[in-house]
Amino acid sequence: MSKTKAYTESATSKLITSTTPLSLNLAAQSASSAAASQEPSLQDRLQTLNLSLADETATKRPFSGKRHDLLKTPTATSLHNLLTQSIHSGDTQLLEQCLQVSDPVVITATIKRLPAAQVVPLLNLLTVRLQMRPTRAKSLIEWIRAVVICHAAFLMTNPSLVSHLSTLHATLTTRSETFTKLLKLSGRLDLVTSQIALRQSRAQFSGDDDDDDVDGVVVYDEEMEGDDDDEDDDDEDADLDELGGDDDEEEED
Repeated sequence: MSKTKAYTESATSKLITSTTPLSLNLAAQSASSAAASQEPSLQDRLQTLNLSLADETATKRPFSGKRHDLLKTPTATSLHNLLTQSIHSGDTQLLEQCLQVSDPVVITATIKRLPAAQVVPLLNLLTVRLQMRPTRAKSLIEWIRAVVICHAAFLMTNPSLVSHLSTLHATLTTRSETFTKLLKLSGRLDLVTSQIALRQSRAQFSGDDDDDDVDGVVVYDEEMEGDDDDEDDDDEDADLDELGGDDDEEEED
């Protein structure tokens, strides 16, 4: 009985020992297949990477996108907030974005809300930009005009008004003098070009007349001239014959 039990335990242990690696291999294979089925595809990885990059860019520049949205469809309130912030912090880039707005209605409404403490600094910034980039005069003049009109009372009470406006006055005077000279030059150029166009039209008209004269020239042909002479001689002979006949009739009478 003990031998049978021992044999049974031995056989059982051998069976367990022989089946254990097989069961472990099956478990490992099932786990690897499950992991492979749960692993994202290449397309999913690319989409995840693009989303992470977009989130990172938005996190790095959250305010720049807000600026762009505000300036794309600006309102007086949003533009006023950006303008006051740019003047207070000295943000040149933000100020330039604000100055890109050229709608006179929005500019006037924005300047009306500007605090008095920022009127003179803004006027100085506008004057400097007008001196450095005269080609921006069309857009900057709208801002300068709004500042002077909306805050005229404050500017007149400012004791340093002359010193602040002297540079602006000199810049505008220089530009107006240059503009007058350019107008004179433009008038002279228009006169010269009109004279050139008039002479060209006259030359073309005279050329057309010359062509008409060439078309009307008579071509001399000797053969035709000889035929004409013969016809003239025949006509003269006929006339003489008629005259001779008349004389004979008178003599008979």
